[in-house]
Amino acid sequence: MLVVDGTGHGYGVSYKWRPDNREADLLRDSRREDISIQTASGQSQQTWYYPSPADCLTCHTAAAKFVLGVKTQQLNGPYTYPATGVADNQLRTWNYLGLFDRHLDERQIGGFRKLVSLDDAKASLTDRVRSYLDANCANCHRPGNILRATFDARFDTPLLRQGLLDAPTVSDSLNLSNPRVIACGDPGRSMMAQRMKRADKYRMPPLASAIPDRAALNVLKRWIKQLGKKPD
Repeated sequence: MLVVDGTGHGYGVSYKWRPDNREADLLRDSRREDISIQTASGQSQQTWYYPSPADCLTCHTAAAKFVLGVKTQQLNGPYTYPATGVADNQLRTWNYLGLFDRHLDERQIGGFRKLVSLDDAKASLTDRVRSYLDANCANCHRPGNILRATFDARFDTPLLRQGLLDAPTVSDSLNLSNPRVIACGDPGRSMMAQRMKRADKYRMPPLASAIPDRAALNVLKRWIKQLGKKPD
């Protein structure tokens, strides 16, 4: 659970269900648990990560105002609500329910910024990658947050001002030759791609991830390869 109090400060807490699922206990420290999952092809094992209160604020940062995902460009798209089976734009639905402090003029929603899905073949590779980075990385990689890697992953920031393209790295080189955050045309020298494919202490994201996001890596590498030069 994530809580933001009346002063705007946030904190997170994790609970673990007891075996009988009748009660959950507050966890003071992080822990991992191997869970057996029944799939269509049989049993599989998954490692579940329970974050500690300190871990929660590693991603739910003060610079991002603690709450992630509840932003215009991420909600501005269709969603099928399980209870009714009805699909509607999330901003329009939230507006109808009175969840915003100011009522939206729904005629303007179509002109608001919006992210695109990673698998949206109708969208450009640039928009797909930048949308992914905004949703998955911008909580930490943004101005106001103290990080060694200082690129700005927010979708609202113009690409050429994000500090991504051919920008020097500031962390361990991972034995790469002349590494860059994104080495235009060369995924092998692109630190972002190298960290996303790892599962050790150098991986990104650094917490609660045990399996590399292969779909995201595929799209990222395709985008990097087409960046023979910085776009206009």
